Amino acid sequence: MTTPQVTHTFAIMGSGNVASHLAPSLTRAVWHCRAVWSRSEEHAAELASKVAAESTSDCAYFYRLLQEDPSVELLLLCLTDDGLSDVAKKLPSDLSATVIHTSGSTPMSVLSGVPSYGVLYPVQTFSKSRALDMSRVPLLLEWSDPQAESLLRALADALGSEDVRQVTSEERGRLHLAACFGCNFVNHLLAVAQDLLRETPLSLSDMRPLIEETISKAMASDDPATLQTGPAIRHDESTLQRHQALLNGDPRLTAIYQLMAHSIQERAEKS
Repeated sequence: MTTPQVTHTFAIMGSGNVASHLAPSLTRAVWHCRAVWSRSEEHAAELASKVAAESTSDCAYFYRLLQEDPSVELLLLCLTDDGLSDVAKKLPSDLSATVIHTSGSTPMSVLSGVPSYGVLYPVQTFSKSRALDMSRVPLLLEWSDPQAESLLRALADALGSEDVRQVTSEERGRLHLAACFGCNFVNHLLAVAQDLLRETPLSLSDMRPLIEETISKAMASDDPATLQTGPAIRHDESTLQRHQALLNGDPRLTAIYQLMAHSIQERAEKS
């Protein structure tokens, strides 16, 4: 039986949610991971064991390895935004590998200190404990030069995404902001909803059909604002007051409730 031939060699900095999905996905596509760096030696070793790579928490050693091994074509930076800015300042200026970051909000120019660089932003929320079908994850690309473009397109092809697009840093940043509202803030509101039901025999799962229909309708519409329902848009003051009374004087939740209700009403009035 013939062993599949390695197509590309990469190294990765980071061992969190994004790295833990991208690195194994690439190795399944017959890419070779040369090394994994993380601030935590334990976390680096954990991810490296899954992709048959070397692991380290020593930045100087990791950079020296990249400089001494010309087979490494790509360096993936799967880091927090603050961590990315810090690492970008310390990257060796003579790296032969193309450097790619995966941040949604950080401009590509943060990597301008190296010869070849770009961005691969996967528009998805990642968790180590949940498997993902990468073919359904949109990939937004940006590159500085033909070498970076070629590697990014090969990377996107290896991940199998059915939605690959070139965007600017400004466009990507705007989408990341929108994703905070549509994903992170929505998840926080679901956590609040769960808290409000905690002292009852009910739970968030009892709202599943409601939540799924709300999201389904919004995604099928050109303007979700036209689908808005509830007491705020109806100016049902008695219900709004009862709801706030149920918050038992919690100033944080009362402020969130009032802000959301007023925002819904103002949006409707402008429309």
